Amino acid sequence: MGVANNYLSQANYVGQGFDILGSFNISESVILPLLDPMKAGTIEFNFLGTDYTLPSYIIPAENTDGIYWEDTAETREDIQNSFSVKAGVKARYGAFSAQVEAAYGSEFAQSSQFFYSYRNFFSHMAQLSINIDEAKKALSDRFLQACDELPTNADPENLQAFSDFFNEFGVYFVSKVSLGASFQYYVALSKVSTLKKEEISASVKLEFNALTFGGGISSEVKNTKEWKSYSSNRHVNITVTGGDPAYIARLGSMDPSDPSSATVALYDLWAQSIDSNPAIADFSLNGIWDLIPDENKSNAALQAFESMQLSFRPRLFIETSAERGTCPTVILQSPLNPEKPPKYPLGYQLIVLDRTKVSPEGVLLNRYYGVPEDSLYERCEAMYDQMMNDIKSGNFNTNKYVLILVSYGWSSNAPPNSTIYPFLLSAGGGSKLINWVEYADPGSYMEAHTGTYILVGIPQMGNGTGVENYSSGWYNYVPVLQEVYFYKMRGSKLYLPSIGPSSKTSTSVASLSEVFPGAARHEVSRTYLVKGKSRAFVKNIEK
Repeated sequence: MGVANNYLSQANYVGQGFDILGSFNISESVILPLLDPMKAGTIEFNFLGTDYTLPSYIIPAENTDGIYWEDTAETREDIQNSFSVKAGVKARYGAFSAQVEAAYGSEFAQSSQFFYSYRNFFSHMAQLSINIDEAKKALSDRFLQACDELPTNADPENLQAFSDFFNEFGVYFVSKVSLGASFQYYVALSKVSTLKKEEISASVKLEFNALTFGGGISSEVKNTKEWKSYSSNRHVNITVTGGDPAYIARLGSMDPSDPSSATVALYDLWAQSIDSNPAIADFSLNGIWDLIPDENKSNAALQAFESMQLSFRPRLFIETSAERGTCPTVILQSPLNPEKPPKYPLGYQLIVLDRTKVSPEGVLLNRYYGVPEDSLYERCEAMYDQMMNDIKSGNFNTNKYVLILVSYGWSSNAPPNSTIYPFLLSAGGGSKLINWVEYADPGSYMEAHTGTYILVGIPQMGNGTGVENYSSGWYNYVPVLQEVYFYKMRGSKLYLPSIGPSSKTSTSVASLSEVFPGAARHEVSRTYLVKGKSRAFVKNIEK
């Protein structure tokens, strides 16, 4: 294809490999071109009264419409899935992990204490889609050579070849771009707010509309407890693409608490400027296997990616309770049982993982810590001290590691002591840990006041950045189920934890055994006193 004076440069993004761990910003997340326009023929496309030359593998079309895309989610996992659906990434592989940081800021994205919501407007003027058959005739030499070197089938012995291929070119590629503009409104809402998901969505929509065409919010609404809870606990980020750059800067700095006729006028001026300053407002992705010429290798690449999905988003399951004698079930691909069974029927399981290897192979410390039933209050201080000593002696109190702490058979009146409490806060413990320590009555009703605590976090990441769960009550033995996903950030080998959807008090003790049949865990009998000495019976049982 020759170079024309009127070449639509946005077409260059079509056919580029895409980093699905990146942000929802096409200019930041494309990797490299998979196509060579010089190998393609040309077509003409009239856009906004000007004739443009495009590669023959592009299907251009005018598409003048405006759409709103909105969602509200309780977890990072759910909001990332929402971005994935928008881009056409059909599988849940932890895609768009960097978009959470870009949209909400790292302070909010790395915390499990926030709801995530957005209401985004996309103004489309034209779309440039890929013609797969034509594109296969214009594959770049570099991509063709890499495809030739791929195995024709996927098995454990050759997955590394596919991994190298995906790392170089991406797992997905840009299959369509829409020209126009976008106004994206992102809200992170602290879970201190008592609002329900539907109320959050309604509040975000009301605020968005007030800024862009309503001009204000009535005093009647402002005086409601729902609006006060929303407006005092939310953080807003506005991202604008396309249109006059002068208006973009002013829109991005608007105060969401002060909608007025001036904000509406500014929004209208921006909308009127889109025709003169169109940008890539939107895009869609396809799996890279769609461009691999050999059908067998294409199928093998898809199979390889599906086999490798755990490395994109490791998934951790934890189930535990305050019932004495029953230890936690912790599953990361397979059960993570310490080599040595527990000595006592109540205590903690502590696991430390290499943060670059969130898998059974990355376990660096895995052991039980416990105390006898008849001396819980007297011995728990020494137990907490020993846990902290082991963390320090292993140099695990840095952000190179993942901490997993799970109680079992425990009491709400035996909270972490002053030795380990500051460390747990720095490793992501939040409001649940703080409230536990603040309201505990150490030494009182140690067996009757049960308490179950789970923390998955990164040392030194800070208060509230981890995933935690706490349940207490009077003889409360209901199992607690916690699900955690781990995400890699773009350009980093380090994983971050995020709360998963199955995080609740469980009414089914067998819930994890249904997911992982045959998973074994340790169980300890209640302590019996024989002539003044304690005796614990330990056995492995099949759940």
